Amino acid sequence: MTANIPLEIVMKVFTLATRKREDAASWIRVSKRSYILFERLLYNTVVLNDEEHAFRFLQCYRLRQTHIYPLPSTIAMFFGDGIKYTTIVEILSLCRNITNLSIVSDDNDVLPDLTSLHYVLDPLPLKVLSLNIKSSLTDSSMAMANTFARLTHLEIDDAEMLRRVDMNAFPQLTHLALWPVLYNAGVNVHKVVKRLLKHATLQALVLRADGHNQCAKYLEYHGIDDRRIIIGPSRMFGWDDFGRGSMLLWQLADERADMPGPNHKKHRCFSNSTFENRLRDYMDLARVPERDVDREFVKCFVVGGSPDGAVRSGLMRSDSSDEDTEDSTDDDIDE
Repeated sequence: MTANIPLEIVMKVFTLATRKREDAASWIRVSKRSYILFERLLYNTVVLNDEEHAFRFLQCYRLRQTHIYPLPSTIAMFFGDGIKYTTIVEILSLCRNITNLSIVSDDNDVLPDLTSLHYVLDPLPLKVLSLNIKSSLTDSSMAMANTFARLTHLEIDDAEMLRRVDMNAFPQLTHLALWPVLYNAGVNVHKVVKRLLKHATLQALVLRADGHNQCAKYLEYHGIDDRRIIIGPSRMFGWDDFGRGSMLLWQLADERADMPGPNHKKHRCFSNSTFENRLRDYMDLARVPERDVDREFVKCFVVGGSPDGAVRSGLMRSDSSDEDTEDSTDDDIDE
């Protein structure tokens, strides 16, 4: 007797067994049922790592529009570094059901101002937004009132952003992640943190600090002790092929905030290796050794020590008298 297994259960099983998009793309041709299953899997969460990848996705999407209606919904999307502003805008204009969006850009010419995305972000039902774009939220940016009003999770690399932005623009915000510059002329970071903690809906505040011990000691010095504060690594990790990891930062933050007490000395935190190993579990890769948060590796530039005198990038242990460095390797899962 043939068993009728619900499609949702079949999809869950195949999702767990599928580690690469290439596998899903090949299995989509097995049968009509598998077509529906893996088409949904491929389009539900989209990871675009560079301009070439994004351009191919755009071409494919346009082609499918002429043959299939409605197209499968995309609810989460990651844009990697180097994707053109026009490409980002066109894709977001087509994928109108995105609730979780992450944009990474080190080039101000690619994404010069957040307000330039206003007209494509505002119609989206965004709940989760991650911006690592080297741009600041300004008063003009706050014209995106509808976008911010819907957000529950926000990660942004503008260290001074919330010093000058009215938190009333984020009435539903429960999770916030920042890269703080603790010692910044003219900025009383401890006062900013205390103000953020007064936000009525806030459940977790992740401080992505280069120096773990430095951040912990700074908070202790200023008498800031709140279970909602989690010290996380400054290093940013991308999503895997299927977007697994898109909510990992927030999951780890919730786990720490829900603990009955601090998991490290007097504070709550997680390390690079904790984050990386969760991603490796998704991707079925071997785990890396767990590293002490007091001796985390952070990005640095190494001057000298090479025959040609070139400056090379590497990883240095933070908050330590040990000044040894390690060159970056391809085995690290990076952004």
